[in-house]
Amino acid sequence: MAKFRNVQSKGSEYIFKDYNLRIAQVVRDYGMFDSKKRQQIVNIIINRRAVDDNNESDIV
Repeated sequence: MAKFRNVQSKGSEYIFKDYNLRIAQVVRDYGMFDSKKRQQIVNIIINRRAVDDNNESDIV
């Protein structure tokens, strides 16, 4: 037990001398390889381009 206390003391003095602890909640998690979310974004972009293309022809 004395060896553990010695190592614990050294850790407190050197390794954990200065650290920050953040506690947070993940609201959204995005990734490059999340295929469902990526497909939704692609569909939104395609739909917006279609709407923009239709509106441009009405302007003439």
